Order: sequence, then C-alpha cells, then structure tokens
Amino acid sequence: MMWTPEKVLRFREKLIGELTGHQLWYHPAKEKNKDNMVFHPECPYADKNTGKVPEHRYIWWLNNPDKKIKYNEMIHHVNGDHQDNRIENLMKVKRKQHGKLHEELKKLNSNN
Repeated sequence: MMWTPEKVLRFREKLIGELTGHQLWYHPAKEKNKDNMVFHPECPYADKNTGKVPEHRYIWWLNNPDKKIKYNEMIHHVNGDHQDNRIENLMKVKRKQHGKLHEELKKLNSNN
C-alpha cells in the first residue's frame, strides 16, 4: 500500500480520534513551518468562530488538562519542527522566553 500525504493525514485523524474519543478534522499546514489545525470546538484553546485549534495546543490540552496556557505563555516545539507534536516535544514557556529560545536555536544552527 502506498502512503500518500492524504492517507497519512486520514490515518492520523482516525488514530487520535480513537485514542481521545473525539471526532477530528485535520486542516494540514500549507507551508513547512506552519501549524496543523484540528477542528475541536470543545477545546478551551479553539477559535470561538471556527472551532479550530492548533494541533500542538490540542495535544497539550489532552495531556495537561490542569496546566492551562495563560495569555503570556506559549507552547514551544523543543526540536523546532512544527509538525512534530509529540507531547515530549512540547514545552510551555513564557512569551519572552520563547523568543530567546528561538534566538538560541538560530545561533546553534548557524554554527553547524
């Protein structure tokens, strides 16, 4: 069986839906370093008009329901890959720290 990008998304959608008991619809990112979106209006981080929530915030909510993301906080992708939404790759940080983390990543990448 050939795994096309469409089949991979459908499989991912079905798997997370089965694990969480939520029916999901993926809205894959059109650009490389953009976030995939999930349709889940019940998530506290979902857009009130569209019901869409960035996948990394959705995964954070599922794994840390009592660790709310406050206004001055963000979910950072530790390895810099916005498509890698494994919980071990997600870290809650203050907005000010987030910018500094990305500056450090740029410095490390430019030295290699």
